[in-house]
Formats: sequence, structure tokens, C-alpha cells
Amino acid sequence: MINIFKTNLIFMASLCQLTFGQSYTVTPKSTNANGTTYEVKKKDDAYTNPKTAIDTQSAQHLQNTQNNISSSVNNVANSLSASMSAQMNQAGFIYLGKGAYKVTEVGSSGFVGTKRLVERANEGISNFTTKIGKKYLINSTETFKQSFGVLPKAVIVFTLVDENNNPILTVEENIKRSNELSDKFKKIKTDILMNNDSKYKSIVIDNIIGWMPEENKNEIIKILEKSNKFKVITDKTNMLESDNNATEYLFLNMNREAIGEYSRLTYLTIKDNDNQIIYDGEFKNISSEDILLPLTIPEYKYTKEAAIEKVKEMKQLLDLGVITKEEYDLKVLELKPILMGNN
Repeated sequence: MINIFKTNLIFMASLCQLTFGQSYTVTPKSTNANGTTYEVKKKDDAYTNPKTAIDTQSAQHLQNTQNNISSSVNNVANSLSASMSAQMNQAGFIYLGKGAYKVTEVGSSGFVGTKRLVERANEGISNFTTKIGKKYLINSTETFKQSFGVLPKAVIVFTLVDENNNPILTVEENIKRSNELSDKFKKIKTDILMNNDSKYKSIVIDNIIGWMPEENKNEIIKILEKSNKFKVITDKTNMLESDNNATEYLFLNMNREAIGEYSRLTYLTIKDNDNQIIYDGEFKNISSEDILLPLTIPEYKYTKEAAIEKVKEMKQLLDLGVITKEEYDLKVLELKPILMGNN
């Protein structure tokens, strides 16, 4: 089809070079990969326009023009053929990382609709996941209709998941993840919430920022609501200005940063209605469930280990002259039943 188009284009372009008022014969001379060459001769009895008569030089010009047109058509055809081949080579599965795959179906012509291409892609995904015995979730589906030089195409991105809908990583990714997550710590800067959590009835999700804020906010809400320890207010604007129980509110703020492909650094701050910090901590590669434990366990009280750490902290403050001996003694007296294992 392309060769016929090329031949007709060259022939028409050649005729356009002839001047009105002349009579010629046009005879095919030879045919090769570049098209068909024609011989143009003026008839002996033809009317001659002295201003436009075709001489040997004009005939050569016509031949050169014809060759240029033939070459241009070949370039377009070759470029189009290369583009079509490249598009067909896009078909198949590509691993994107973190359990995600992209499958592409390309139609060989415009007779294949995008709806059928989507069906073929889904069939390929189903066969693939059934063969390896894994579940999957569809992330996105895109279709591209045929246009000049562009074949119809369907692209689906899906993720292999386990029974908890977590992405299934490759062996290499699991090793890298384990190495990153092995670097973890928990640093509590302020904790007035311990032994005082019963004073508060509601917690407001104040501000969640950083890496994937919406996803983290939804996770926090889910964890807090599941524990049923506090009434969870997901939007600060839902609070009534005249609320008489404002002193019973806690305000949660979180900033989570991605410091690696899998490593995360989280800053959690909880304040009361007077904007005083009640709980403040920094966590590296600690799960949200563990970070939020003070807000989910029924009674957030000192354990023996926590009591020992608190006494050590108070002793350091005493040695630095930050607190008095009386303040230190009061805290030790408060924690003594826990330290002695009587609580």
C-alpha cells in the first residue's frame, strides 16, 4: 500500500512540473526500491511555446525533482515503519518496582478497539497472577486511540499483594528494605501524658504533613478509632467554639519524612487546649501502631522499665541543678511502688 502511494505521489508531482500549452508523452522507464522513473518526451507535432519550451536542462530538472520527491516519500515511509515497530515492541510486562507491574497491549491496526485491548491486558494479568498464585490490585488503566502514525494502545498498572494487601517485593527489594529498617530508634522528649491520659476524652487530628500526608492521616484515624479510647475528631473546624469541655481535648500533629526508599522519620507532637506540649517524640522506622501506643492502650501508665528511666532522667536534672532535691524526692516517692514491683 505504501509503495502504491509513493508511485502515485511521484507521478503526480512530475506532471505538475509540465507547463500548460505543451504536449508530451510520459513513459515508465525503470522501477526500483526508490519508486518508478519516467521518460518525458515532447511530441513532434506539439505546439511550442518559445517562452516555456522544455529543453534538455528542463528535463533534467524534472528528473531531479522527481528523485527528490521519491527520496522524501521513502524517508517518511521508513520513519513511519520504524515508529510502528517501536510501538509494537512496547507490548508486554514491565516491572516498575515495589510489587508494581505495567502491562501494555498494542493493536496492530485501527480495527482493534481499545476496549478489546483492555480485555486482553486484563486476561494477561489474570493468567500471570493465577500461574504464580498471587493476588493483585489494579492501580490505573489508560487507553490511547489510533491516530496518524499512532497505533491503539491500552496500559494497565497493577500491584502484586499478599493477604493483607501489602505489595510483594522481590528478594533484592526485601534485602534493601530490611537493611534500611534495621536502623531504628525512639526518642521521647516530653511525656506528661503518662499517668494522666484519663483526663482527656477527645483527640483532634490537627495537622499531618510531610510524606504522603493523606495516607498517614487515614491510617492514624483508623488506628485511633479502632482502640476506642478517645473520641476522634478528624477536622479541627468541626469543634464548637463554645465547647465547655475544651480542656478534655488533645491535639495531634505529625510530620513524616522519607529519608530513603523505605526508611521514614516521624515527629509526633500532642498538645492540650492551652497549646502546652503533653507528648513529644521522634521516631525512625517505627510503625504507626507503636508510635500511637500512648493513645491506644487502655491505661498509659509507667512500667517498671519506664519508671527506672524516669528516675535516671530526674537524677540528671538534679545533678545539673535544673530541679531541687525536694522535686526529685517527690517523683521517686511517686514511682517507688512501680519500682518495687508493688503496682
